[in-house]
Amino acid sequence: MPRQPRPWIRRRRNSKGELREIWYVCIAGKQHCLGSKQQEAWRKYHRLMAGREDLGEDPEVRKVIRTFLNWSQSNHAPGSHRFYRFYNESFMKSIRPSLPLSELKKNHVLKWVDARFPKDTCSPSTRHAAVRAVQRALNWAANDAEIIRTNPTEKIKKDKPNRRETYISLEQYQQVLTAIKREDFRDLVEILRHTGCRPEEARKVTTKEFDRERRCWELPAGFTAKTKRARSIPLSDKAFELCCKWADRYAEGPIFRNRDGNPWRKGSLVERCARLRKKLGFPFVPYTFRHVFATDALERGVDPITVARIMGHKNLDMLNEYYSHIEQRSEHMRESVEKATGHLTGWTPKIAG
Repeated sequence: MPRQPRPWIRRRRNSKGELREIWYVCIAGKQHCLGSKQQEAWRKYHRLMAGREDLGEDPEVRKVIRTFLNWSQSNHAPGSHRFYRFYNESFMKSIRPSLPLSELKKNHVLKWVDARFPKDTCSPSTRHAAVRAVQRALNWAANDAEIIRTNPTEKIKKDKPNRRETYISLEQYQQVLTAIKREDFRDLVEILRHTGCRPEEARKVTTKEFDRERRCWELPAGFTAKTKRARSIPLSDKAFELCCKWADRYAEGPIFRNRDGNPWRKGSLVERCARLRKKLGFPFVPYTFRHVFATDALERGVDPITVARIMGHKNLDMLNEYYSHIEQRSEHMRESVEKATGHLTGWTPKIAG
C-alpha cells in the first residue's frame, strides 16, 4: 500500500522578517499550500484527500460513505477501520443505491438498526455502535473533509450502551492464575491486574517504553488507538519484576511474548480467556482486570484523581461511569456509611414533654 501523504510545516519569513509556519502537503507529486492555521490546514488537506470535486452538490449517500471508508483505511488503525466498514457497509445495503444525500432522513438509519440489530436479540451497546459508525462517516464528510454541508443523521438519539459489569473477586482471580498452566499467559494476566493498563498497551509495550530507573512505562501519545495522550504507568514491585524478567529475554521489541517468542495478538488473548471462562464457570474478559484494578484501588483508599491518572483518563467521568464497581462491595459500602455517620452515635435527642 502506498504511503499516505501527510501535511508538514515549512518555516518562512514574511516581508517584516517575522518567522511564520506554513502547512504544505504533497499529493501525487503536486505540492499544495494549506495555510498557516493548523485547523484550517487540516480541513483543506481532508478536502484534497477526499476528492471534493468528484462528489458534486448533492452526492449519493453511498459515495460519501465510501469516500470516508477509503480515508479511514489510510488514517485509522486496522481495528477501527474494520469497525466503521462493518456497520457502514451494512447500512449502505439497506438504502437504495442512488439515494442522494438530500433525501437521507434519520428514519433511514433507525429502520436499518431495528431490522439489522433488533432490540430483542442485540444489546444497546451494539445498537449504539451501529448508529455511531454511520454518524462518524457523515460527520467526517461534513466537518473534517467538508465535502457535504450538513449531516442529516447528526441528532439521532442513540441507545445508551451497557455498562461493563464484569468484576471478579480476589478468590476468583486466584482461581484464574491457578488454572493457567503456561508461564507466558499467566505473566500477561498478572501485568494486567497489577497495572490496570489496557490489554493492548500490555501487548504492545516494548523495552523502549520500559524505564527501569523510574520503574514505569512511558507511553507516548498515540501508542495505541485509545492512548490519546502521553502517560506514565507506574509499576508495582510484582509488575516491575515481571517486566525485568521478560525484558531480559527480549532486549528489543515487545516485552511480553508467547512461548514461541511472538508478540501476543488480541485474538489469542481473547480466545484463551474464553476457554478459561468455560472451565471456571464465571465471566471475565481481558478488560475485567482493568475494572478490578480501579475498584480495588478506590476501596483501599487511593484517591479517585490518582486512580484516573494511572489509568490514563483526563477526568473522573470514565472512572465513575464505567470502571468503579464499589457498589458491588456491600461490606465496604456498609463500613463507609458507618464511617460517615459514626460521629452521631452516643447522642440521644431530648424528647419534649
